Amino acid sequence: MSFGNLYHDDPVDNRRNRGSSKGISGLLALVLTIFGAGFYLQSTLAANVSLNSGGAIEFGQGTARTVACSEGQSLIITPQSTFVNVSGAGSHKFSSIKVTNIPTACRGQDFTFSAYNNVASSAAQAIFNTSSTRAVVYMKEDDTFEVGIGGTGLSVTTNSASSFTVTFTAPVVASSSVFNLTVESAAHTVRPCSDGGACAIGETGPGVELFFYQLQAPEILQAITTKHH
Repeated sequence: MSFGNLYHDDPVDNRRNRGSSKGISGLLALVLTIFGAGFYLQSTLAANVSLNSGGAIEFGQGTARTVACSEGQSLIITPQSTFVNVSGAGSHKFSSIKVTNIPTACRGQDFTFSAYNNVASSAAQAIFNTSSTRAVVYMKEDDTFEVGIGGTGLSVTTNSASSFTVTFTAPVVASSSVFNLTVESAAHTVRPCSDGGACAIGETGPGVELFFYQLQAPEILQAITTKHH
């Protein structure tokens, strides 16, 4: 055999192999790009949802809780926060609570909310009105909701027969400091006149004195009553 027969000077075409390599590299780069974009998007959304990163409470996310009056039915508790701006600074504050899925068995009951930090055995935190640590909402017999005792600095909105939102007029605690939110139910406590409840003659209302004058002459009272009717 002659080795000369093995020699030829025709060029070898490697373009097919190079094309295959480029195709694999391009596909790998595309997969990595999609994965990286998905991870970035997930991180961005998580940052927007969880306002107190690292805490036990995720603001804007509902949590199922049961209370004594709910008879095993879970209420959905959704804490919410608001950015409070001050000169040269600002922070997200624990500003309201939305509650849904309330059963009719809770009519005539007070719901009491308290917030705690992550320090063991610590007292409830002030959450509104500078130093108030308990937010109380009353469920009336007609399935509407109103501010309960100690509620100066609160407002309550009835969303439906089974839902309400309680809002702190002047929120105090930063959302990043709230690690646990509790809710309890108990028989309704009537608000006194001094706390914004119904007032009788001679009682003092919240922040101001109420003065009443009693008409001594029955005929004058009768005349006024007749005139208004």
